[in-house]
Amino acid sequence: MAEPLIDVADLEERLGYQVESSSQAGALIDDASALVREIAGWDDDEPTSVPAAVVPVVVSMVRRGLDNPHGHESEQVGNYRYLGAHTTGVFATAREAKTIRRAAGKAGVGTVGLEGYLLPETGRWQDGSWIEESL
Repeated sequence: MAEPLIDVADLEERLGYQVESSSQAGALIDDASALVREIAGWDDDEPTSVPAAVVPVVVSMVRRGLDNPHGHESEQVGNYRYLGAHTTGVFATAREAKTIRRAAGKAGVGTVGLEGYLLPETGRWQDGSWIEESL
């Protein structure tokens, strides 16, 4: 199994508190790291150093798993109501996946050369009529 992209100490430093279960946090970090590697197209030994933009993504993924392990979608207390997504565990949002791909250098943008099979035009429009010209 590949090394996790962050450790529990990194997670706690960014969250600003100690997690209740470091073993659960470690398992979620492993899951998030595997998912990030899949999205980025990295092998188990990649990257040799974690791109800085990936760290907050991993923290967010793990935090979702810690804060809402049962996938509750909503809660209401008095006038306060919270609605969330119906998901459980560790996942990457579309924006996070885009950040991961960019950090991995795989943004998915490229160019494609196209060729046509039509003959070149042999004329032009002038004053509302077509004028034939030779090549």
